[in-house]
Amino acid sequence: MEKNQESIFVKKIGNGPSVVLLHGFTQNHSCWGEIPSNMEKNYQILLVDLPGHGHSKNIHANLEQSADLVAQSLEPCYLIGYSMGARVGLHLGLRYPHLIKKMILIGPNPGLVDNDQKAQRIKNDQKWISIIEQYGVEEFLNRWLSQPLFKNLSPTDADIEARRSNSASGLISSLKLCGLGQQKNLWQSLHQLEMPILVVAGQKDEKFVDIGKSMVAQIGPNAQLSLIKDATHAAHLEKPEEFTNLANSFLTK
Repeated sequence: MEKNQESIFVKKIGNGPSVVLLHGFTQNHSCWGEIPSNMEKNYQILLVDLPGHGHSKNIHANLEQSADLVAQSLEPCYLIGYSMGARVGLHLGLRYPHLIKKMILIGPNPGLVDNDQKAQRIKNDQKWISIIEQYGVEEFLNRWLSQPLFKNLSPTDADIEARRSNSASGLISSLKLCGLGQQKNLWQSLHQLEMPILVVAGQKDEKFVDIGKSMVAQIGPNAQLSLIKDATHAAHLEKPEEFTNLANSFLTK
């Protein structure tokens, strides 16, 4: 699919029921490691570049607008979203429930409740923006990926190269518009989600294990939590075989 200012980039591979993959911040459609090749035998995989990333780098959109843009490319499908992509996925599920048959959300966050936390998060994001502006994308990525959140992640050369292809302006736009501090609090809306939902967290990612437990309780009996052993935030990239088995089991159940 060709990119333009009005539509996001989507690459399609494989045949079968559609599964849309929504990447995290600093990534793009090429950053799913082994997962697309493992799944394309049974599914048509829709690899999306979210606004501010990859071929969609010149599209500036907040989370609601990002969900609207993704929805334009979808027919009823399964959804897998990671981190920022999981947050877009939550908005999609709430705004376009008829399009999402099942959701797998890796390290999702429905939003910050406390206004002081939101203000602090916006302040932290501004620090990251300053690093991009002062040092450029490559140095920013070095610092971003050195955070404890990613301590178990060993990005491949291809993954790093894909992240480096993102533009400074696109990443800055994403931080400003899609950062957690800017996100609407969705906690009180989670019970509206009626499709089957699998929340995934790395066993060592304690913050997101707790968030996952709270989300499942808030959504209801159509939601479940699975932990990937010895993994942190990017559990699907740290343990791709375990994640693929988990995803296939959930989607075919």
